[in-house]
Formats: sequence, structure tokens, C-alpha cells
Amino acid sequence: MAENTNPLFGKAWKNHSIHDTHAAALGVKNDLEGDELNVKIRRTAENKFRVKTRASVIVSAKKKTKPEEKKAAKPQTRAGRRDDRARRKKNQKS
Repeated sequence: MAENTNPLFGKAWKNHSIHDTHAAALGVKNDLEGDELNVKIRRTAENKFRVKTRASVIVSAKKKTKPEEKKAAKPQTRAGRRDDRARRKKNQKS
């Protein structure tokens, strides 16, 4: 299956309002829709209609940099400790 490339894929929707008829929900949806807001209508098990919204503006996340402390931390796995020990021995020989 192809990977979804939509940047909004997986972003949470928020409940805006609940209506008894689809026409009432559609009226609210038409009022809310715009360039900065995605709106959809979902029918509930009680035959009511829920209007859901989410921001369609993509906020660019800042890249997280690892602090220096984490780079110098001890390895957690046996393989990591073995590699660390081999690296120290190699540096001693040089």
C-alpha cells in the first residue's frame, strides 16, 4: 500500500457542534468552511449529526537537536556496550 503523503493525515479533528438534522449541520459547515479550516459532518449512532473541524494550515515543526548529555550517555544494549568497548580499545592502540 502506498504511503499517505498528505501533511494533515492523522491530525486530530475537534467536535464543533451536534445537530438533529443534516440540513442544520450542513448550514453550520458552510458557514465555517474556509481556507484555514477543514470541516466534515459525521452521523452518530443516535442519528444526530456532528460537525468536526481541524486547522488546514500546516505548522512547520522545528528540528529537535539532541543535547550533548545524550550523546555521551552509556549504551543501553549489549551490542551498544560491545561497540563502545571496541571503539575505546581502538583509540588506545592508536
